[in-house]
Amino acid sequence: MIFYISSIVYIYIIIFSFRKSPVYHSIFFLFPIILFSALRGSSGKDSWLYLSRFDAMSVDGFSLALDAEPILNSYIYLSKFILGGGHEMFFLIHALVICFLFSLIIKKYDQSRIYLLTVGPVFLIDGLTNGMRVTIAYHVFIVSVIYRKELVLGTVVFLAHVSGAFMYIFKYLLDSDKLSTTKKIIILISVFILGYFLSVYVEDISMVVPRIESKINKYREMVTPNMYSGLADIFIIFSVFSLAVWHRKEKMTHVLWGVFIAALICILLYISILNSLAFIRVGKLFIVALCISEFATKTKIRIPSNYLLVVGLLYSLNFLRQVIFGYGFLPYPGIVN
Repeated sequence: MIFYISSIVYIYIIIFSFRKSPVYHSIFFLFPIILFSALRGSSGKDSWLYLSRFDAMSVDGFSLALDAEPILNSYIYLSKFILGGGHEMFFLIHALVICFLFSLIIKKYDQSRIYLLTVGPVFLIDGLTNGMRVTIAYHVFIVSVIYRKELVLGTVVFLAHVSGAFMYIFKYLLDSDKLSTTKKIIILISVFILGYFLSVYVEDISMVVPRIESKINKYREMVTPNMYSGLADIFIIFSVFSLAVWHRKEKMTHVLWGVFIAALICILLYISILNSLAFIRVGKLFIVALCISEFATKTKIRIPSNYLLVVGLLYSLNFLRQVIFGYGFLPYPGIVN
């Protein structure tokens, strides 16, 4: 457990210490985190999936098909067949890429401050040991937005994880001046309703898009153990959305309307999660888009960093609770047979 606690604290130290420094400073000091990922063995809830994927890949079986999310496959191919390394090399390459992207994000601290102080450290650590594919999408998306390279990097986001496109949709809904608030709410509700029917009628979908079927089935088979699933992510959404609305310093009626919208989004997400844990992923995609959106980052009065740190601390404590009482995170390092 000490590895996870010290890693999160260390990442916060790096964020505050190197936010005004060149990128190579932060990437250098992130090297312990890179080693943490490369040498973790089988520790990490989903590490066994990636180890199986690594072992199963052959030269003939390498695929760059869009629905196979080819970027991770490329890392495996590079580490296994070109560099001749084992799974440590695969984890190392992935961690190097993610930590380089994270360093680029730290460099643009003003635009990425909300993300970095609330969920950034947890998303980084969890992404290096758990959601390896989607964390590529998260960080490429953030870099594409804060460096204004959406057209160049948008395809990379999609190739990293097919769900990555949702972050651009969510950000557009949050920032667009062309859509009224009512239309935005209708679209958001429609997204959740569509997702609900996708999870209910997965058998029919399988005849058209087998890849989507396998994804939905993976989460559909996960039975929600209690009523607390997804509440940490919902807490982040409600907190950041409400703080953004409040610090826009508009009329009280607008503030109340904004809080109502935040509550509505959270309620819809919670109901959806109770139906399928796949919506936890949707919630995290929305968090990333929200934290980077102009709606949250360009308020009339800057959201105090202390508020964001409190939110981030609570989120980090919940993650550590999962590490301690959950499965798959410990022991560290794991043993690969």
